[in-house]
Amino acid sequence: MATPCVILFVLDGLRRDAVTPSTTPFLQSRCEQGVSFEGLRSVFPSSTRVCAATVATGSHPGEHGITENEMLVEHRGQRDIVSCADASYLSRLPRHATGTILEKPTFGQRLAAEKKRFLSACSGSSGTTYLTNPAGMGACVNWETAWPEEVRAEIANSVGFPTHGSSTDAKNGFILDVATQAFEQTQAPDVCLLWFTEPDEAQHTYGIGSPSAVDQLRLLDQRIEAFHAWLLVRFPRRSFVFVAFSDHGCVTPLGEVDPISELIAAGLKSSTDSQDVLFVSNSFFLADDALVSPLSRFLANADWVDRVFVRDDVWRDELPVSRLSDARCNHPRAAQIMVSYSTCSDPSDYGVPGACRITGNRSSHGSMSDYEMNVPLFAWGTDIRTPARKHVSADLTDIAPAVLALLGIGADSPGRLPLRSLLRTD
Repeated sequence: MATPCVILFVLDGLRRDAVTPSTTPFLQSRCEQGVSFEGLRSVFPSSTRVCAATVATGSHPGEHGITENEMLVEHRGQRDIVSCADASYLSRLPRHATGTILEKPTFGQRLAAEKKRFLSACSGSSGTTYLTNPAGMGACVNWETAWPEEVRAEIANSVGFPTHGSSTDAKNGFILDVATQAFEQTQAPDVCLLWFTEPDEAQHTYGIGSPSAVDQLRLLDQRIEAFHAWLLVRFPRRSFVFVAFSDHGCVTPLGEVDPISELIAAGLKSSTDSQDVLFVSNSFFLADDALVSPLSRFLANADWVDRVFVRDDVWRDELPVSRLSDARCNHPRAAQIMVSYSTCSDPSDYGVPGACRITGNRSSHGSMSDYEMNVPLFAWGTDIRTPARKHVSADLTDIAPAVLALLGIGADSPGRLPLRSLLRTD
């Protein structure tokens, strides 16, 4: 049997309960006719850029070094939070022994070492795109740029990049147009990682289960179906394995608690703009480690917090909280304190259960609740065996080694995500 071409579809922020016959009829049919893996989990924090680096390396945040959607930057005595959504910032970070900003080898590097061709393309932020393939192996394409330069120039002269005013549907279409063009070339990719910003973007803006979020997901389902059909017709003799999954789920922020206001009221932060505690997403960056004990104890007793983690180098036995290594997120770049927020089953305005009490936009993720951590994954293809539903104890770190094993790279054993064992051997 020939080595298959593997196509990975990542639907950012997709919850399993959003895959339905009415909204995503194609993905629902793939779930029923292929193999659906139950039990796959995201990583902590369940944030997009963290998950992108995890999928790229097959390692946890504490190992690859991206521990939050944002980073702390210190310059001339001033501390600031910088978003990892910006590839131009990420590209200026120090390189590690891997040759990239990530501390573990990437999927693309492993493929290149085996003379396999790789395409990663993303309709979300340039930072997310960059983290899927920071070494620029093969082609790394974002809706507004691409790496290396010759790939950017080729796309600009052929498909053409969307404008900043383009809809997310148009950006998703662009990603699939790039993939289509790649397969028409003499040396087509052996692995495609196609990362779509929906339904996450619409959920953040309009709410989980909102008509806009549902419409965007429906449009994306149609685009994936059309691309899938084109591949099978255009290359009838080629073996394909398709894998669709999500990086994280989501909950609705109820807006009852503003963490910064809570800290100020408790005397743990001087003011909204003070440098003593910088708060972002799930992280508390402290100017003085002496704050670790009082702040972690305060958070441990807060009803809007589920779990508190303290970075290992400042953790002490007397603290009533966990080490950050317990969450597989311990790293010098991580904040001294990270939290997972409490959740409840309260519905969104559109009846979708799952909420947290903190402030935010219309959708949130990053914590350890099942609403955010349980993610769907289904696989199908010309050489996949009989449809099945499999229960696994696996997370996003298992995807890269499972795909490499499909190509005969790495361990022969099925691992925690046994994609290779699903292939026909006749």
